[in-house]
Amino acid sequence: MTDQRVSKRLSVVIPAFAQEGSIGPDLERIQRTIESVSHDYQIVVVVDGVVDRTAEIARGVAGPHTSVEVIEKNRGKGFAVRTGVSMTDGRVVGFIDAGGDIDPSAIQTTASLIGDGLADIAIGSKRHSLSEVKYPLGRRISSRGYQWLCRLLFGLSVRDTQVGIKFMSRAVADSVMPSLETDGFSFDVEMLALAHRRGFVRLRECPVKIDLAFPSTINSGTVVRMLLDTLRIFFRMRVLRRYDD
Repeated sequence: MTDQRVSKRLSVVIPAFAQEGSIGPDLERIQRTIESVSHDYQIVVVVDGVVDRTAEIARGVAGPHTSVEVIEKNRGKGFAVRTGVSMTDGRVVGFIDAGGDIDPSAIQTTASLIGDGLADIAIGSKRHSLSEVKYPLGRRISSRGYQWLCRLLFGLSVRDTQVGIKFMSRAVADSVMPSLETDGFSFDVEMLALAHRRGFVRLRECPVKIDLAFPSTINSGTVVRMLLDTLRIFFRMRVLRRYDD
């Protein structure tokens, strides 16, 4: 049987905020999955704000290839991912959100596409025909509206920008990550829009299994901040042209 594992060094960042109730089994499951995906890997858990025992529990289950980085004050997912990526050296690099709602088996597909040179960026998508998603109706509607906005503002042809699993080549990470400014959840859109603007146009959407039975950190206030951040990204990119420097 052919070995389907990713042979190039694989770096995985796990941003985590207030996850003491799930980080233990979640990290153990991700570690087992990555062990089956790559011969050579590193995992960086970035605890975004000391508000509970997330870091302590993560260190308790961390394997020999896993490190835990702590940001004392909560800054947001975007800041956490950028912090983690800056500590990695893999030729295939990506992130998966903590919380347990995304089945880590999607790492196999996304990371392999990058490792095999078939995409610049590979992302999980709730709207892929093979995805299995348990998702409240209200969030489905708001998600579709947000994707329509992103298509209008940035010309992104992807159907889903917000699933918390994305992998990219080292070239993409080195080109795009240092230029990103958004700390919150609109970080994903900024990353994809800037990558496309800089010529990394081979983007693949991949199936995911998502069960939102777990509590979400996204609320109405978060949605408003996402919309405002998205408009700020558009202003910086299309009006100020700040990313072109």
